[in-house]
Amino acid sequence: MIAGLLTGATGLLGARVVRELGRRDEHWAVTRRGSSGPGLDDAAVEHAPGVDLTEPGSLLEWLGRERPRVVLHLAAAAAPADCERDPDTTRRVNVEASRTLARTCQEHGLRFVLVSTDMVFGRDPSPETGFRERDEPTPVNEYGRQKLAAEEAVLDEADDVLVVRVPLLFGDSLGRGRGATDALLAAWRRGETTPLFTDELRTPLDLGSTAAGLLELAAGQRRGRLHLGGPERLSRHELGEALRRRVNAPASLVRTTSAAEIDPEGRRPRDCCLDSREAWSTLSFTPPSLTEALEREAPESLG
Repeated sequence: MIAGLLTGATGLLGARVVRELGRRDEHWAVTRRGSSGPGLDDAAVEHAPGVDLTEPGSLLEWLGRERPRVVLHLAAAAAPADCERDPDTTRRVNVEASRTLARTCQEHGLRFVLVSTDMVFGRDPSPETGFRERDEPTPVNEYGRQKLAAEEAVLDEADDVLVVRVPLLFGDSLGRGRGATDALLAAWRRGETTPLFTDELRTPLDLGSTAAGLLELAAGQRRGRLHLGGPERLSRHELGEALRRRVNAPASLVRTTSAAEIDPEGRRPRDCCLDSREAWSTLSFTPPSLTEALEREAPESLG
């Protein structure tokens, strides 16, 4: 019996969700576009034949036949530059596909979990403890606007819906050099100097904790919006320097700079820190500190 359907299984976060599923006594399916990639040979997941997110009929038929208890929707056009360059195409992925999935889940009485982003905020500085779920979103770029529109669409379409906003993600990307820390490691191994911003604040969370938290929330009954961020307010520079010290990389590989220098139009959110106390009060574990997370998510040297 299939417990759930996962979209975006080959993405940065999706691949780690698949790895986490391998540790659990559950059997999930993944959509067609996630039929290959890191971790997808694991016995915990199987390909959902004939399912294409762009074809609602195939999705409706599969869900009606297999009846998983939950759909965890991670698939997205998540590169902000792509959203700015081609908003019509990315909106079909980020908003309309999400709407279709939620409507289909409603028709079959299934739970739907949409993974959103902290970038629905950004125009205004966050409170000292970060933005709460009830705070007014203020996206500054097209990606943030699309994800906010997706949130509103799925909450309108279905009853048993949970929107989980996640922050900047870091950690082991399974050899692909992706995410906030693995991308830095890949650049440093090539001998490249990387710019690290002192004026861009986030509440980053490691991929392992994010994956485990999402699966636990998907299995629960919470509805509405929830923030799943890390425990510390950090600049990109602070995160990068912690990683550099962890792997003992030369200081010359880091160039301290500001986001304002490369983004005078303000399309990068300067502060979208999340207050995630509500989510962590319901979960069975607490988020690790940056130091603890890097100990398990980053190598001890550049190697």
